[in-house]
Amino acid sequence: MNLLVFDPYVPESVAKEYGAKLVSLEELLKEADFISVHSPLTPETEHMISTKEFAMMKKSAFIINTGRGPVIDEEALKQALGEGLIAGAGLDVLEIEPPAAENPLLKMDNVVINPTWPGIQ
Repeated sequence: MNLLVFDPYVPESVAKEYGAKLVSLEELLKEADFISVHSPLTPETEHMISTKEFAMMKKSAFIINTGRGPVIDEEALKQALGEGLIAGAGLDVLEIEPPAAENPLLKMDNVVINPTWPGIQ
């Protein structure tokens, strides 16, 4: 397995220490089969993954978000999943929590959402 990492604040020497290759976000999106997001929510990271980024990803790629919900543009994610631009998503967080019962992500076969909220199954 090749471990690719994008983090503008981590020195290359630290990535190498853990057996990872530090790459640009663009390279990570184009090359990775599984993209795991662990970013805090800042003005810099809000909607960091959106339409442009989903278009760069492999059609067989999965995105996993355990960071903060708004790091991924949820509308762009719904579109990417619906159009088959990516294979699926694993979400521990959403932009709005609890989500509205009619949120399409709750009903998509290619999405796994970890938390359950009262009234949402």
